[in-house]
Amino acid sequence: MMFRETPDGCIAIPQPSHAWLSGQIIRVWGNAEFGPVTPYEDVCLGAEQHDIGWLVWEQSPTLDPRTGRPHSFRDLGVRAHTGMWSMGTAMAQGLGRYPALLVSLHGTGLYAKFDAGSADAADRAAVRAFLSEQQEIQHRLVASLRADERLGDFSGDEMIERNRGLVRAADRVSIAICTGMRDLAIRSERAFEAKVKDVPTADGKTDLRLVAIDGDLSNIVVTPWPFATRGVRVTCEGVALPPRPFDDENEMRVGLRNAKCVVLAAELRPG
Repeated sequence: MMFRETPDGCIAIPQPSHAWLSGQIIRVWGNAEFGPVTPYEDVCLGAEQHDIGWLVWEQSPTLDPRTGRPHSFRDLGVRAHTGMWSMGTAMAQGLGRYPALLVSLHGTGLYAKFDAGSADAADRAAVRAFLSEQQEIQHRLVASLRADERLGDFSGDEMIERNRGLVRAADRVSIAICTGMRDLAIRSERAFEAKVKDVPTADGKTDLRLVAIDGDLSNIVVTPWPFATRGVRVTCEGVALPPRPFDDENEMRVGLRNAKCVVLAAELRPG
């Protein structure tokens, strides 16, 4: 899960809801500076479902005893995390080869800077096994896609890397919105400001800057503007956590099911 701290308390956002927001972002992506999204439906589906592996966990989230909340997406153990991403690739293959490839690439990208030196032997082994498994799947999917009449033109190394980067960019913009611009992947030195790095453009890469105007997270300026329209509205759903930390996992699960639903909405506009 992701968390947004507010004056009224904490909102927990399930990973699939965050991914839904990513899908909304990529569906309005693209202009002369940033280029088109192609193959459009396949990339949009990959962005929207990039956290599909979390669906089962979100039905019975685990308790983080340090916080009294469900585990955040950053605090879940390596073996549980890699297992979830393996499941996600398997589930995504039921959607299509191109979305499944993007889901797999997103998952392995999360371990590009894995600190093996600080991990125990079991975690190192889990990451090695995960990367080996996913690379084998990726090679098989790419070979199949390159032989495909419809998708072959979009399956060269350069196009696949661009689309992996687009899914990552949509994910990071969504993370910024969901976490109130506090997550370490996107936060800057200033409050209510975020930076999304290495975003694909039509002929290279750039960084996006997101600023919540007057600290209002429902009103965000994005520079440079990557979208096809002059304004974009996105939403996702979370639940309001009670002020008291949970100390029992079953109690937490019941509490989350009964918690008040909160709709997070943001209007994005160019600077």
